[in-house]
Amino acid sequence: MAIASVNTHHTFFGERCSISPPNGGPVSTSCVGFGIERWLHALADHFDGDWGQAQEAVEKAEKSLS
Repeated sequence: MAIASVNTHHTFFGERCSISPPNGGPVSTSCVGFGIERWLHALADHFDGDWGQAQEAVEKAEKSLS
């Protein structure tokens, strides 16, 4: 399961919804999604449902970034 997704629509919505910047032409659009349920699923899967171990790993990672 992906924990995030990125999609580029190019001019699909700009053309169909008549969205354009002041200088003309259709805009290009994209989106990004991060689902908390996806992150939790990844942690549960990686640590075989051991939430204590998952929390320790997250806290350790947080400390290494500070």
